[in-house]
Amino acid sequence: MPIFVFLFFLIIQTKLLLAQQDKIDLFKSRMDAILVKDKSVYKQIAFTDTALILFTDTTRKFPEKIIRWKDMDAYRIQMQHLSIQESFNLYQKEVLFNPSFNSNILAEPYYERNKEKLKGYKIALDAGHTACNFEDAKTEAKFIEMDSVLINGNYQSTQLYEAELTYITSLLLKDKLEKEGANVLLTRENICGGADGISFNTWLEKNMQKDLDSLYNSGEITLKEKNEILNKKNLRANFKIYNHIDIRKRAEKINAYQPHITIIIHYNVDADNIPWNKPSNKNLNMVFIPGAFAKGELNKKEERFHFLRLLVCDDIDQSYQLAACAAKSFTEELKIPLAKQNDCKYLDEYCSAIKDGIFIRNLSLLRLVKGAVIYGETLYQDNIDELILLSQKTKSYNGINYSPRIEDVANAYYKSIVEYFENNQP
Repeated sequence: MPIFVFLFFLIIQTKLLLAQQDKIDLFKSRMDAILVKDKSVYKQIAFTDTALILFTDTTRKFPEKIIRWKDMDAYRIQMQHLSIQESFNLYQKEVLFNPSFNSNILAEPYYERNKEKLKGYKIALDAGHTACNFEDAKTEAKFIEMDSVLINGNYQSTQLYEAELTYITSLLLKDKLEKEGANVLLTRENICGGADGISFNTWLEKNMQKDLDSLYNSGEITLKEKNEILNKKNLRANFKIYNHIDIRKRAEKINAYQPHITIIIHYNVDADNIPWNKPSNKNLNMVFIPGAFAKGELNKKEERFHFLRLLVCDDIDQSYQLAACAAKSFTEELKIPLAKQNDCKYLDEYCSAIKDGIFIRNLSLLRLVKGAVIYGETLYQDNIDELILLSQKTKSYNGINYSPRIEDVANAYYKSIVEYFENNQP
């Protein structure tokens, strides 16, 4: 073999090895910084000279997915562009991945955005919780009820429930986004119920038996668990099932819409102030992105699929960029500081911190939604100042009275979205 031919192949091989090492370094850094909360997770993934291997359990005896480094780019492109269901089908097909390309993968259309900042962008807004009224919120355990709160010189009783706050926020934010040309999906189109508009009480009466049968047939619950839920008639246990199903429906609705970004809207409380029957002096903002898989959270095939999807695709990077914009905007617009990891016990137990105000947590909806996604937790509803502001419902939207403070929250989300797209155009 002539020396120049040998040198040519040597250079090519060296470049391939360097590119492979770059991928390994990227994936390892994503695992260390974002994806792994408990060290046991590391036992279910291996990086060899030829492939990435994902195992069914920590014994590492049964490889579920093997992706050769030479096929990784093709796999990543497909995972990035196919729907969640198509990607999951691809994941389940075979252990050794064989690349194929989908002709339906299209480039983003170009939009002239001189007049409308968000023209052509698709944005999904998920207003957290499902309560139709304050009594429903008690079952959901997402409410504030206090006696003798001093408001405008008078002691008054105060009632707030998060499902109403998030729903109004989503309506106000939708209006602002659409004025700038965005296409907006609301997962909760009505104040009552979840993604399908069915309230918890209606579900109990008409849908619970059917849904429990479906969960049992799919293997998500055992026959014993199904019968216990039916026989105990425990509202909290029943609501847990209802909420589990609703989160799945929200994710399916969002993923079918294929948004550029997804905003999950929640309001927070001081976790140390339980049962929230007196005001708190604490008030913080925080934003969550997907990751932080804990011990036992790769037991199911679907969980392992999402772990791999987050590992090889760019969703985490985009979600962090969106979270950074949100954290900045929350602070500037709401005049409330960002939480630190030691501010709340649950942040230390279940989350990993990237920086002040931005945390990683393996919440179901964060894990199930494809693309850039954040889970916002603005202000503490039980904070003495916020409690007073949120109780002053001096404005109305479609017959729902609300506080101007909610406009501040909607504006904070809006500004963060605009900043994100200014810096991250498709």
